[in-house]
Amino acid sequence: MRPFRALLVSTVLATALAPACRHAAAPSAVNPRPPESPHVVSSGSVPPGFYATLASGGIAPGSLACNSQNRYSHELRDDADTAADRMMARLPPTTIGIGDLHGEVKDAVFWWMVRAVLVEGDNNNLGAIVLADHWWTDENGVRRPVVVFRTGFTPDPAAPDSCYASLLAGGGVRHVVNLYDGEMVVDDLVDGERRTAAAAGASYVVTADGDYGTWRAALREEIQPGPERDAALADLGRLIREEILSPGGAPPRGNILIHCGGGMHRSGMVTGILEKAVNHDPWPTIEAIYRYHVGYHDEQHPGGFEPGNLDVIRDFDPRLLQPQ
Repeated sequence: MRPFRALLVSTVLATALAPACRHAAAPSAVNPRPPESPHVVSSGSVPPGFYATLASGGIAPGSLACNSQNRYSHELRDDADTAADRMMARLPPTTIGIGDLHGEVKDAVFWWMVRAVLVEGDNNNLGAIVLADHWWTDENGVRRPVVVFRTGFTPDPAAPDSCYASLLAGGGVRHVVNLYDGEMVVDDLVDGERRTAAAAGASYVVTADGDYGTWRAALREEIQPGPERDAALADLGRLIREEILSPGGAPPRGNILIHCGGGMHRSGMVTGILEKAVNHDPWPTIEAIYRYHVGYHDEQHPGGFEPGNLDVIRDFDPRLLQPQ
């Protein structure tokens, strides 16, 4: 967004919200919908095989200050549209450069609402798989299988009692892969994650800063088979090779955490590919774990289910994970 447009959008938000709340731009200004809403899907318990995975990695469940809750609202976009309408109506008709700001205001409101659901709602969406035939040795000389954890963004990553900090301490995470490349404002969260990882002696990478392309956008359902999809799958394969199977060009030196925004789609595709191409898990297992983390209950309550994500996992050629 051009600087002037960004400033104008911020001014619209501040003008419309200032009378209603003390901190117009703070995520706490938007409350997540309660779990009992029929339009919000919330998972319970833990994903399939979770405790067995922790046991394989020698990880005590009580050492992780995380939850596996996920929540997906199908009303946020409509709510953001309504909020934008009301904000625009409160502006003086002579506002300079107002143009077609409605869409930008709607997007800004929507992404702050998404952040509120994820972070203020404390929806960690924690999951874990063992990475077959990959090992590391802990400080006591014990050889352990590599566990790949998955989450979305979690609250207060720099706090010593946070979910994120517990994954580094109790979960043995020594490499963090941030897969997010969307529009949500997350600079504060990324900074907290990076500093906390460094203090724990763990490496941290934001894949959007690399040259892996916009593979998430290129693998959406409307993208047909062809060169664009093939290139995106190749980028995704290289990302998995370089950041998960061999971080920094070496075997993992501890467990790994991958996360995206809500731990559903980017994390779901990467985890599903690992389950298929590395662990050789049966398809029902892969699909069950994917559905859990998007909050799928049934066809009437699909959560964030995207059939195209399962297509990506199913179509992925395991040879893309071989050293090139």
